Amino acid sequence: QLGKDLTRTKQLILTGGALIRSGQAKEMALCAMRTTDYPNSLMPRDAQVSLDERYILSAMGVLSTHHPELARTMMVKEFG
Repeated sequence: QLGKDLTRTKQLILTGGALIRSGQAKEMALCAMRTTDYPNSLMPRDAQVSLDERYILSAMGVLSTHHPELARTMMVKEFG
């Protein structure tokens, strides 16, 4: 496998219109993390899954450039 090792990722935040509106985004992510078909995969193994239903991730990225603590507080409030 090549790429970033995400196996120890603790939180996965899903975003994107098609994914969020599918109605099964969390279930799909959890199923993908539990698959044993690809034991060498670098995907998260046991992450908490949250949905960016209000599409705040990009705004938090911009906000964090000047107000990182405020962005962090808002992210914690939104995604736990």
